Amino acid sequence: MRGFATLLQSFSALIPGWLVFNMGGGGGISTVHTDGVTIQGDGSIATPIALLDAMTDGSTLEGAGIAANKLRVIPSSFYEQGFIQGNFAPSANVIWLNGFNLLGPLTFSNITIVVQDTDASNLYDVGIYTAAGALVAHAGAQTIPAGSVQTFSMIGAPITLPQGRYLFAFTGDGGIVSIYYTANMLTWFENVSYGASAGGVLPNTIAAPTPNPNNTAVCFCMF
Repeated sequence: MRGFATLLQSFSALIPGWLVFNMGGGGGISTVHTDGVTIQGDGSIATPIALLDAMTDGSTLEGAGIAANKLRVIPSSFYEQGFIQGNFAPSANVIWLNGFNLLGPLTFSNITIVVQDTDASNLYDVGIYTAAGALVAHAGAQTIPAGSVQTFSMIGAPITLPQGRYLFAFTGDGGIVSIYYTANMLTWFENVSYGASAGGVLPNTIAAPTPNPNNTAVCFCMF
């Protein structure tokens, strides 16, 4: 019998630490003691060991840390870049792209730009592409008859973007509307004539641009 006990002790070194053999009397497998805070259950069939849900503060993190309700960062609700320095109107039927970087998730419904030259006849669109070239938000084709600070509602808003690199995009079939930019702020990509558009609306996809830092940043915000 002593040899059998020795064998069980050797075997116990090969199994998970929470499985405990009761060698003091009666033999068999004993249950374990847990703190009830991070782990629940005592290891028996009636109360198996299980990790408790995570507890979050509800202001920076949400979710319970389980498959059905994963932990996640609560999105921000505002992003802005640039300040008024100069204005530019891209040619008709091309796309003005300007790279930016979200350091955390963002939920937004609108894009605001600052307009100098207006156009009440032709159609324009403003939106956001992923770094891979997929359109994830845009206002749709519309005239821009008023200047100064102009806000455009996004189709299908609200929209939540995860952290990462994105591209602000502006296009039109008139080539008249000019918007403001900053000439001394680095962005990961900038091109005033990238790809083609039609009907004053941004295409659903564009070729993914190769990062090429540039010191021109469009003045815009998302909220």
